[in-house]
Amino acid sequence: MSVPNSFSQKEPDPVPYSPSVTAQTSPHKFQKDSNRDPSKHGYRLTPKARLDRALHAASSMGHTVLIDLKDFVRDVQITTDPAPRSFSEREVDAMRFALQSIFKGSVSPSEDQIAESFVNALNKRSTCRGYVAKLSRYRYQKNDPSRAKVDAALYRTCDVPPDEGVPGWAHIRLYIEFKKGGTGLDPFDDDNPDYPEASADRRVAARAQLIAYTHNVFLYQHRDALHSLFVNGREFRILRWDRSGVIATKKHDYVKDPRPLLEFLAYFESLSDVQQGIDCTATPLAPTSKAYKLMDDFAQANQSDMPHAEKTEIPPLKTVSSPPAPPASPSPVLAADQATTTDTPTPATYQGPTFGTRQKTKQAVEMHPDTPVVPDETDPPQDDDSEGYLDEIEEPEGAPERVFQYVRDKFRASIDPELGWPRYKIEVGEERRPFLVGKPNFFSTLMFGRGTRGYVALDVKARRFVFLKDSWRPFYAGVEREDHYLELLTSNPGVSIDVPRLVAHGDVSDHYAFTTLYAEHLRVKELAKVEGDGEIPATPSSSDAPPSPTPASSVIGQKRAYEDIVDPATDAETHVLHADGGSLTESESGAFRHHRHYRVVVLDVCLPFTEIVSSTQLVRLIYDCIYTHSLAYEHYSVLHRDISAGNVIIRPQLKEIEGRRGWNEVIWTGILTDWELAKVVPKDGSKQTAKQPERTGTWQFMSVAYVRDHPTPVAVADELESFFHVMLFYAVRLIRTNIQNVEAFVVDYFDSYRPGAGRFGRVCSDTKTSIMRWGTLSSHNVDIDFYLDEEHENKKLNDLLNQWLDLFRARYAAREWERQSAKQHESKSVGTSLESGKRPRPRPPIGPRDQAAPTVPEATAEQRYTRDKEIAKRLNKHTFVMYIIYDALTVETPGASWPDNDVIPDKFPETYDPRETLLAIDHLVASTMGVTARSALPRKRARTQASSERSQPEAGFSKQVATATGSPTRGKKVTGRNPRGKVRHSLK
Repeated sequence: MSVPNSFSQKEPDPVPYSPSVTAQTSPHKFQKDSNRDPSKHGYRLTPKARLDRALHAASSMGHTVLIDLKDFVRDVQITTDPAPRSFSEREVDAMRFALQSIFKGSVSPSEDQIAESFVNALNKRSTCRGYVAKLSRYRYQKNDPSRAKVDAALYRTCDVPPDEGVPGWAHIRLYIEFKKGGTGLDPFDDDNPDYPEASADRRVAARAQLIAYTHNVFLYQHRDALHSLFVNGREFRILRWDRSGVIATKKHDYVKDPRPLLEFLAYFESLSDVQQGIDCTATPLAPTSKAYKLMDDFAQANQSDMPHAEKTEIPPLKTVSSPPAPPASPSPVLAADQATTTDTPTPATYQGPTFGTRQKTKQAVEMHPDTPVVPDETDPPQDDDSEGYLDEIEEPEGAPERVFQYVRDKFRASIDPELGWPRYKIEVGEERRPFLVGKPNFFSTLMFGRGTRGYVALDVKARRFVFLKDSWRPFYAGVEREDHYLELLTSNPGVSIDVPRLVAHGDVSDHYAFTTLYAEHLRVKELAKVEGDGEIPATPSSSDAPPSPTPASSVIGQKRAYEDIVDPATDAETHVLHADGGSLTESESGAFRHHRHYRVVVLDVCLPFTEIVSSTQLVRLIYDCIYTHSLAYEHYSVLHRDISAGNVIIRPQLKEIEGRRGWNEVIWTGILTDWELAKVVPKDGSKQTAKQPERTGTWQFMSVAYVRDHPTPVAVADELESFFHVMLFYAVRLIRTNIQNVEAFVVDYFDSYRPGAGRFGRVCSDTKTSIMRWGTLSSHNVDIDFYLDEEHENKKLNDLLNQWLDLFRARYAAREWERQSAKQHESKSVGTSLESGKRPRPRPPIGPRDQAAPTVPEATAEQRYTRDKEIAKRLNKHTFVMYIIYDALTVETPGASWPDNDVIPDKFPETYDPRETLLAIDHLVASTMGVTARSALPRKRARTQASSERSQPEAGFSKQVATATGSPTRGKKVTGRNPRGKVRHSLK
């Protein structure tokens, strides 16, 4: 981590969080879109500048710290040894003359002219030695999905892109964005430093452009920080970016006074790679390196790889045909041996990247002990031990592991040379275990926040494929890392819980989100002034101290430890960092979040739920995940708190076929993943306190109650509702239904929202809220049903969803019973059990069955409330819901059965893009609320008495949403009515 001048060298503790009753947390903040990050759906979105930049702009509010240039030099810049070179007055005057020539004449120069002259001046006068500035305004990098064209960038002289005028995202050290001048193109407002994000459309677009370029650099490279320059006519700003925000200097006239610009570039020149923000635990791989070639070898197709379809029978390994021929570009050791023979390799001489590849390097060295590795003459000099880690191979435990074909396919796709993506060796954990990765299989679409990236990686020591997740975890006291929960849930051998299996984990070096620390420092200074203590002077930096990558644990240069400062505006207690390296407590008032860089590696490379082939599989896999959730809660009091479509996945495994030695069958298990937001909750009803300011969860799958009843903590009932939303999400996409426009329904049910309490609040859509409140799966007064084919309904699935919904109806009726209509509870009879062995049977739920609640004929409203409350209690535990699903899967129903293959092609059109939806709805809601979607929001908002009253949607708002996003359901009437009394529609 790049360390500011006067930061303490002691490692900081997690930040205690002190919630304030005056603050409001996401997702209720109108501009806070991180909970609705489209990538959290599990979609694979193609970057689109127009959409991505608009989302960057919407999510960027409140993430900027605006300071004077002198404060940036004093507080943010790092003390280097040796000190940056200085400039004589003659050198400054020469640069001034060169820059003044840009603006000579009566006609203002164009943006192109400013950019070309500015870059030429930098290069001609060697203002940043060892670096070259290159323009790239009109051409994008080949195969860059974002097609971004940054104006200019600084590269090391050895890393200049080979194509003139094309950005090299993997090697950019500092980028420069140019504008022709004027306030209308400036993304920041110097006149309002408390809320510096300008709100005019063109200024917002300029800021979104900067964030998009920054996001692209962070995506191609492994970094914890990045510098950039914003040049607007005669003025410039220095920007320092990280995952929590940006520190921007106030604009300065570089033509009139070029010294600050020269001194900054000289300072940048003096920084080491780490001080520039480069992650030293991620090493780029040269195409000539052995590690690079090892990745190519493992990407080769292999005959021993297994299909992943459920129920596939896998023969014994000995029946697999002979290994394939060596890859076209084998390692030098094997190439030397193959040059002496023309015979087809046998297992004794070459195994190739098969199931036993963890032994490959070791065997090659043993077979050819006298064959030297001859480097290419064009290879750069390397330390003899630079790739010694490749020889540290672990002995396999038991039989060699075979690979599912889809895993190798994913790995091969990630290192496809056509992508032009850099490859890295990434070190994980205290042991610095090495993994090799290419392009991420998954990445967050937003710059600020956790910045999660997922890779199918090669575990060098074990010679196997694994899944590596790189993210910036919340760094607050009491918020545990994901590995803590994965280890906890597998700590009792007597309780088998299916969660991802850990391989390695750990915080990354000393990477902390510095912008948040600095923003907190500035806030403390202001509070100190209010309290009469005066400004906190900065401790003079010591030029004698060598630079250190050790992170900051205290705010900048405090003479005394300030603690328990009371914010007079809120009367809320706020703790701050101590000068001696103590911990900090953050109030909920700030938009800045504390993050720490973290990596976790798990053994399982899983499949998405879109791989299912039947509704039976969908229900059973969801059941597996609920079963895991129930064990975590019952045995360890852990709630997941982020149930979403992207966090339920499929783990294919081999199960031995009884009576057929050596033969196995592929079975699928539903896995609940991504436990980084999990939390241990009390079961005795005692009060829970928030441990971080960010509201956890994924917007589309949050329960109606969890969103509406902020700040009530998430409960088991909310998690079970989230599971329902996930099942419905996949069902409407993959199972036949009478919904004619699935895309519009998903928009209406999952993505939409309506204005809630307060000016900037939002709650779930009317459709989602109505279905939960009334317990009827319908939209716009049309019942939604699922079908086996064009004539027969999927009665098993329909009945399951209806029974499940009745629990939520009771829950919401009990909460607001005086406003609810009577609902007759329909009891359903069940038949005899199915014969065993026809399909995989789920594990029985834990605990005894609840008895059916008695019906209350002609009940009063109060009696109905009492009954509904008793029913709703069943959602306090998992048992009843699990028995509903268990019986649906295992009990025979007359006239109904589960199909074996009723999944149809995904009904989401290829043109569907949730980003379009998010932006359209934001614009619509903003217009109905009388605000602009990009207006600057204060970082602190007082909660009024009115905010506790649940506002109703404005008249016609749902109709406006339907108009903006499309009509959810259209169908043809059929004779008769269903038991719920609404018109039933047939398939189109």
